[in-house]
Amino acid sequence: VLRVAAIGGEGDREMKGPRHPETLGSVSGLGVLLFKRGKAAEAEPLYREALKGGREVLGPRHPDTLTWVNNLAGLLYEQGKVAEAEPLYHEALKGRRELLGPRHPDTLSSAKWAAKLLNESGRAEEAARLRSEYGV
Repeated sequence: VLRVAAIGGEGDREMKGPRHPETLGSVSGLGVLLFKRGKAAEAEPLYREALKGGREVLGPRHPDTLTWVNNLAGLLYEQGKVAEAEPLYHEALKGRRELLGPRHPDTLSSAKWAAKLLNESGRAEEAARLRSEYGV
């Protein structure tokens, strides 16, 4: 599966260019597959590439860009890079709230993970406020 995904991503790069939205989606998708297989170190540069391209091509408030922000935050959080993950979770939450609304499932997912990070960082009051505000 990873080999097929990697070939697909390279095919998109060659045919559509490295900054085409479909190429960025393929790069992100390959990163997700690697991450789910426990290969976070290999996934991280792909997540970063998709996010950088998304910000440049689609803009910072595009739904795909916000998904890639949230995905990178999750990967960093799982690697124990909490200080780097936290601003990304808040960026994803703010953008999703503005774009999708406060009750959209993606917004609620970002709120849940941001609250979890805050709670595990010893900031239980902030986490509780976030959970209360979003009902997560």
